Amino acid sequence: MEAGNKERKIRRSRFNSLYVGLLPLGCRLCLKGAKLVVFLTGKCNINCFYCPISLERKGKNVTYANEAPVTVYDDILREAETMSAEGASITGGEPLLYPEKVLNIIALLKDSFGKKFHIHLYTNALKLNDNLLHELESTGLDELRIHVANNVILKKVVRISWKELSTLSVGAEIPAIPEMKGFFVKTIRKLQETGFKFININELEFSDSNKEELMCRGYKVRNGSLYGVEGSEETAIFLLKEIARQRSLSGHYCPSFIKDGVQLRMRLSRRAKKIKKPYETEIEKGVLCKAVIYCKNNLELLKIKKYLLDRYSLKEKLVFLNRDKERIETVYWLIDEFSNDPLLKKYKMGVVEELATYKRIETTFIPYD
Repeated sequence: MEAGNKERKIRRSRFNSLYVGLLPLGCRLCLKGAKLVVFLTGKCNINCFYCPISLERKGKNVTYANEAPVTVYDDILREAETMSAEGASITGGEPLLYPEKVLNIIALLKDSFGKKFHIHLYTNALKLNDNLLHELESTGLDELRIHVANNVILKKVVRISWKELSTLSVGAEIPAIPEMKGFFVKTIRKLQETGFKFININELEFSDSNKEELMCRGYKVRNGSLYGVEGSEETAIFLLKEIARQRSLSGHYCPSFIKDGVQLRMRLSRRAKKIKKPYETEIEKGVLCKAVIYCKNNLELLKIKKYLLDRYSLKEKLVFLNRDKERIETVYWLIDEFSNDPLLKKYKMGVVEELATYKRIETTFIPYD
């Protein structure tokens, strides 16, 4: 630390993540659920033991926009519109295994939603070179996040002329691995000298795809967490203090609960507002609720629908006959009356809660007898 420089304060965001300096715009948009997640590919050219990517995607050349599978570029635009996205993150796997695809998606999003639509890209930089870097910048990439996983990557990134970039903000994305604390301290100091703007530190977390590797190394889930690794948060705070001693680096520690408890819920809430039917209610962020009455006979379903419209004076748009699921769907606040109705109580009925995802995952069914 230079003479006269004071260690900066570590602050807490309103979502309980920790940061020093300024939160990158990509993080600010993520925390409010405004970022479309473009998962470009599950293929990668390194094999990190802690990689949390799901078994459904890991190692496979598949593309998703949030939870929706992508077969044509219009699928990406459709999902961005559905969630009223203000930006996008391009991730994987290693997206730069397919640089043309990355450039096409950046151009497509910028052309469709304008220059203010913020795009950040995750990469391990092994496929990055000066020409590609400048192509990414000129196409409209706003933020580059490099996963500095080892010395090979660190040696490569310190040789690139980041300071020559005019509009592209460059930072690092690192996992808070307790036994790699020394390496990451060195990384922070090197990246400060190189011209990086920020470092994001992610809590190490258990997932279905990495749990065996983590358990073999003796890792445990920390108390009070569903997925976070014991000792990882302490490591992250130690690294944030190192960032606080630097002259210009910003730092952000993102705990594991942020991903599902904040980012996903906020994003699904934006989606819920666009996809919810007139008879559905968003009872909490990203969760849609409705009453359902089951019957396998289509003619009877039609009779039930007509009965609800007449007996309860419901508008047509508030009663839906779902033939695929063999049920009537309607407003949930009448379920008590339905369950006591002599003509309805012979049917299986209840309240359904669904996440506002592409597949509308049903999380809860509360039966009413």
